[in-house]
Amino acid sequence: MSAFDDSILEAQQNGTLEAILVTETPLTMILVASASYPFVLLALRTVIYLAWGACSSIFPFAKPIGWAL
Repeated sequence: MSAFDDSILEAQQNGTLEAILVTETPLTMILVASASYPFVLLALRTVIYLAWGACSSIFPFAKPIGWAL
């Protein structure tokens, strides 16, 4: 529930709430989209971190030192 409150408050502080409400977009679509954006962004960030970790384990950034093996 706080995701709705945070998104509405942020839009109000940025001055975009009025512009969004003037459009013909249904209110439910505005609420769902504004609440789902942080979750989608978090999922994308997680995928990027996992891909970076997988690539860094497949392609080491430096050659291993002979005595460290």
